[in-house]
Amino acid sequence: MGGASAFAATLTLTKSGTDTATGSTATAGGPAGTTKAGDTINWVVGYQNSSSSPQTVWTNDPATGNQSYVAGSLKVPPGWDPLTIFPNKGVAPRGTVPAGTTS
Repeated sequence: MGGASAFAATLTLTKSGTDTATGSTATAGGPAGTTKAGDTINWVVGYQNSSSSPQTVWTNDPATGNQSYVAGSLKVPPGWDPLTIFPNKGVAPRGTVPAGTTS
């Protein structure tokens, strides 16, 4: 899946994935893991808001190539809208990250 992005300079989003079958891990922007077609990857998006005010984010994470989104698998922080805009193809969650928080 594509990388998560943020619109505020004080907000950092990170993305990593773990293959549930092999335990192989990868971080967006880093070296690829050893996942093969048909494997399931658990993706985690972390955030850090170093500002003194809440930051609203809207991510766009389409499934590409031979990847597919598993319907109902997206979990978002409390108060976020999962907003799946590409059914079975990708996700676009949005929400507000409180000031001074890390997850």
